[in-house]
Amino acid sequence: MRVLRIGTYAEALAASGAHPFVRYEFAPEAPLEGLAHPGGGAVALVRHSAKRGAVLSLIGRRLDALAQMLAQPEVAELLFAEARAGLISVPAPLLDDLRERFRLGPGGDWEWMVTTVNPPLSSAEGRVLELGPEWAERLIAFLAQHNPRTDGEPFARAGQRWVGVVDDGVAGAVGELAACGCAEPNQGGILALAGITVRPDRRGEGLGAAVTAALTRPGVRADGAVTLGMYADNDSARRIYHALGYRTEVVFASRVVTARERRG
Repeated sequence: MRVLRIGTYAEALAASGAHPFVRYEFAPEAPLEGLAHPGGGAVALVRHSAKRGAVLSLIGRRLDALAQMLAQPEVAELLFAEARAGLISVPAPLLDDLRERFRLGPGGDWEWMVTTVNPPLSSAEGRVLELGPEWAERLIAFLAQHNPRTDGEPFARAGQRWVGVVDDGVAGAVGELAACGCAEPNQGGILALAGITVRPDRRGEGLGAAVTAALTRPGVRADGAVTLGMYADNDSARRIYHALGYRTEVVFASRVVTARERRG
């Protein structure tokens, strides 16, 4: 099999079978680095994450074609173009294929979601407040304590919007954070959510849904879609997001990998 090199959004969208991840995670006007299966339905694209750097993502409608691509030397060349170890994301069913091809390092499994509809109004949404840069230190501490795996980085980049729910303070003092979340533009230019966190003693009150809905509605209105990623073991978060209109389009296994030593 001879993989095809692609360098435009239009080529990637067509070769992936118009996969939503390609549609919403890449900018139509920007050049890209990628490979495509000659039979269609599978691509390997370099995606740039604000926190994790370059990630080679295998995406498409055909698992068989993705598995075939994973075995091609051109994929390894693209993966290790800048270093001897690379970060790759494949659909979770291909984790064993990934293990056969490369030596696996740290990583995790996560779900990529998107919505194109306005969420229903949350009962607690009226309590959601805008949080400015003066909240940065408190947000960082809050996330470190209650959601250390998050990709949310308070006010680390321009374009972030942080919101939260704050407890009533004593004698006019500012209260403690009960919940927070962020929306910021992704590589494709549409809003992606991160850092959705609720303090453990306040869970079950609808605060996570309220924060998510408040961040989602403006993005759907402006761009027609909003995305988010969540760790695949977070069942309670999944229920909340799905109830708000998000749909899981792909479950990824992401790993840092190195090349296997050749024998012989």
